[in-house]
Amino acid sequence: MDTYWTVVWKQFKKSRSGLAALYFLGVICLLGLYAPLLASSKPLVLFLDGKLYFPLLRYLFYPGFFTKPIDLFYNVMMLTLPLTILGWVLIKKRWRPVFLSLMIATQISLFALFSFGVVKDPASHTSLIKARQKALKRQEFYSQDPLLAPFAAYPDWNFELPYMTPYAKVNLLLRHTQRKDQHDKLVAERKLYYEARGKEMPTLWANDWLNESLERKRLEKTTHTLQEEYDEKITHLPE
Repeated sequence: MDTYWTVVWKQFKKSRSGLAALYFLGVICLLGLYAPLLASSKPLVLFLDGKLYFPLLRYLFYPGFFTKPIDLFYNVMMLTLPLTILGWVLIKKRWRPVFLSLMIATQISLFALFSFGVVKDPASHTSLIKARQKALKRQEFYSQDPLLAPFAAYPDWNFELPYMTPYAKVNLLLRHTQRKDQHDKLVAERKLYYEARGKEMPTLWANDWLNESLERKRLEKTTHTLQEEYDEKITHLPE
């Protein structure tokens, strides 16, 4: 004897429009679930300098990138849902309730685990951070050129790069590329903004460039001031 829901399903299958709507809804739900694979600031695959990187997969369960718990929940479901469907098809009917309960427990357990920050930022590494701090302290008290002794040690790219993980470098490249592309696409909008306000539109790339210019001027001013003080004091040294 058929159960209530079996009878309902048999009756529902007779409606073509109902089935079409159900399939359409299912496709929409799948697109929503796997949306991070279709639209994200992190690409799925990146080939750089002869190496393959998978930025999105590395950040898929990192709460520092997907900051909302609900996002982590659905990201876990991206893995558990296909396994659940596959198991439901392959496993015998009498074991399906047990399997379904196991998959629900797996979903909840993984979600709780990732929510507590088990996955760390691939762009950060504790040993590299400590090594950078030690090198920075050494640079503050030591300079190969005595004439540079009064100047503060400002880290540059040659200093920073050895203490950056591969994904830290990838993130910087992606950030610059994406912001520059966005800036270039807003040509018409930037022109209208300039005509109305008399200044450049503050896009993300424009703000980065402005902040970099201000920092460069600040460092040049500091260096010039220290140079004047140094030149003044060195003239008072005994010959």
